[in-house]
Amino acid sequence: LRRLIIPGAGVGFIAVSRALGAGACPLLQRLDIEDSMSGNEGITELSNSLGSGACPQLQHLDITDSDFGNVGFFALSCALISGACRQLQHLDVGQQPSNATCESGIIELSKTLERGACPQLKHLEICGHHAGEAGATALGKALAAGACPQLEHLGIANCNPGNAGIAALNKALETGACPE
Repeated sequence: LRRLIIPGAGVGFIAVSRALGAGACPLLQRLDIEDSMSGNEGITELSNSLGSGACPQLQHLDITDSDFGNVGFFALSCALISGACRQLQHLDVGQQPSNATCESGIIELSKTLERGACPQLKHLEICGHHAGEAGATALGKALAAGACPQLEHLGIANCNPGNAGIAALNKALETGACPE
């Protein structure tokens, strides 16, 4: 199986995550489990599976509307920094219905990207996560440092980046760190 698309997985999200961790889909390239409302628990379970190397060919991960916050971002960052998702080109974690502030989670994700965890990343969507000024600033600094040299799309709508965050993101664009 190379593509798994399960919109509205709900409580099934954790079962799918555990199946992936057990090696059910080692050739998986695309995983869309959007609108699952899985929360931090579901994202942590998925992150543990991904971090174990269960899906080494994963290129596209869409967990939009999964209703997770900082804890989920920390778990996802651990999976990414493990090197198990080096082929990842598309990461969409946007539009979280809880409207929770995810500033520290976005900071952690930014540090993870800056460490070279996703060198192939072309599409990053964090819309609706309320990254705050510190989160947007960290993301801008990571991008300016060359964290995602192939990035073509950055979605940050409804992230409340503040002036410093906007300035850091502008600097990343001005330095040519995002070529497209």
